[in-house]
Amino acid sequence: MEYYVNHVQMKAVDTYSIRDTGIPSLVLMERAALSVAELVMEHFAPEDGRILSVCAMGNNGADGMAAARILALRGYRTAVLFAGNREKATEEWNIQLGILEKLGIPCTFVSDSNGETVFEYINTEKTQVLIDGLFGIGLTRKVTGVYAELIDAMNESGIPVVSVDIPSGIDSDSGKIAGTAVKAWATVTFGRKKTGQIFYPGAEYCGMIKVCEIGFAPEALEKAGYDAFGYTKADLCHLVRPRPADSHKGTFGRILIIAGSETMAGAAVFSARAAYRMGCGLVKIHTVRENRVCMHQMVPEAILSLYDGENYDMELLRRDCEWADVVVFGPGIGQKSHVHQILEYLLTSCRCPMVFDADGLRVLSEHREWYCLLSDRMILTPHMGEMAALTGAEIPEIQKNPAKTACDFAERFECICVLKGARTIVAQKGQPCYLNTSGCSAMATAGSGDVLTGVLAGFLAEGHSCSKAASLGVYLHGLAGEAAAGKYGNRAVMATDLTESIGDVWKEISECR
Repeated sequence: MEYYVNHVQMKAVDTYSIRDTGIPSLVLMERAALSVAELVMEHFAPEDGRILSVCAMGNNGADGMAAARILALRGYRTAVLFAGNREKATEEWNIQLGILEKLGIPCTFVSDSNGETVFEYINTEKTQVLIDGLFGIGLTRKVTGVYAELIDAMNESGIPVVSVDIPSGIDSDSGKIAGTAVKAWATVTFGRKKTGQIFYPGAEYCGMIKVCEIGFAPEALEKAGYDAFGYTKADLCHLVRPRPADSHKGTFGRILIIAGSETMAGAAVFSARAAYRMGCGLVKIHTVRENRVCMHQMVPEAILSLYDGENYDMELLRRDCEWADVVVFGPGIGQKSHVHQILEYLLTSCRCPMVFDADGLRVLSEHREWYCLLSDRMILTPHMGEMAALTGAEIPEIQKNPAKTACDFAERFECICVLKGARTIVAQKGQPCYLNTSGCSAMATAGSGDVLTGVLAGFLAEGHSCSKAASLGVYLHGLAGEAAAGKYGNRAVMATDLTESIGDVWKEISECR
């Protein structure tokens, strides 16, 4: 797994390593600078132009200064461009400046009075790489003045930028832009990734991210904890359970999908097909009678449980729920009166794990008195609009801190909240949230959420806990999106392609075991 930290946790790691463990700050700095220099040396040759390190007066700038010196000693032509008040420079910064001066490495200071010449300075010689050492993870204010001019000049130059720890101008917790920000070609970060490097737009501004171990004390990382976590393909290979050789269809669970209306049959199809692609043994679709032909044609493997929406049979629902190991409720079901009846029954009488999606969430948002019936057996999968309906908050407000919104909701109502987006968040009570890094823009298509619902149900049917099923399901769903985009391109992917690409993911997992 990958672990993501906020700036407070990372500062705690740094402080503990230096103060309590006794690792000198300059030792950590040298290791950090060497990591930056090594990435530059991996991709760029000394003869292709100079390396210009753009640094402020803090320790992030000192890292950039040390990297310029290491590169100079390896045969690169380097220079350093400074911005800021020298009186506020750190002790480490002053040490690094003294070394640069003794080695004769060119150093130039800019100020507010000559900031407009920055772009010209960068381009006075053939510069092949810019090292961004302006601001680190502690940035708390909007970038203005000469710093903004430097960042804009770096971006406009078209020269590849390697950022130290995080691109200057990116909030290391939220990924938001503080006025302006460096758009890096690559970022060398230390210890652990920062949550602001996972959320957009920070993730896009970081470019390629390389995490380097620079000697932090292991107990420092453990004591500081982490804000969130993510998966890699290797995790999926280890966490997914193998299928026993002597298994049968009853071994892999029974999923009841309560979904689809007269005009939205496809949602039930996508969820059911995804559940089967996940390896579920039996899927029953509880849907309106008008969908019979469609379901037989599109999901012939499914068992059908058909009802009359005008004269809903609660006894049929009771029997179907008793049959099921997992229940899915909501995709395309509409918001007629019988849907409210179904939801109330599920909340009060159904005891198996459940996934609530789409119309199921919209109906729930109309009955806030039922929120107290939510539990850790229930996975809710809202997108931003549905989250707004559930919480009463405006979408722009949620977008300011989506992780907090999801975590607060999960904490208050003790359910699993899967807040869908470019970086889907899985939140549960009392635990760090899961931040998903799989997937791509090809998945922004109708029916994608219905496929996710079927994937989540598939993991539940396999016996995983709701929290584990939610995080694994979101990750696998994203991998299926990447696989589909590989076949059809980002523009042409449909929900059907996502469903069929689940098989490609399973094949890759089986090959890595």
